[in-house]
Amino acid sequence: DRPSKIVRCVTLGEIVRRATAAIVRPAPAQAPPRVRGFDRPLSANQLWSWVGNAAATAAFYAITAWLLIEDRPRCSEATLAYLVAPHVVCVAVGLACWLFLETHAPTEPSC
Repeated sequence: DRPSKIVRCVTLGEIVRRATAAIVRPAPAQAPPRVRGFDRPLSANQLWSWVGNAAATAAFYAITAWLLIEDRPRCSEATLAYLVAPHVVCVAVGLACWLFLETHAPTEPSC
């Protein structure tokens, strides 16, 4: 008699839930309230938004790099540069604003 092995399928959501269990925890009743966006406890929605924004940005630049690497008769590098440059600026400004908002207390003057 061989011992039976139970194979359990694990969903992506369960993997993420287990991986973030140490980061995302309910705040104890006596814990001070969150002041800044990076203060603990982090919410699952907050982590998902970080992952989603990073994945969307990485996908955009991966597709753009693929378009630049392949020779395309109807698509010039200058045209792609004109399309990508404003996106790079928007991403940089958005990242700076996001970091500012996450690291500053909204009730205190910071500028």
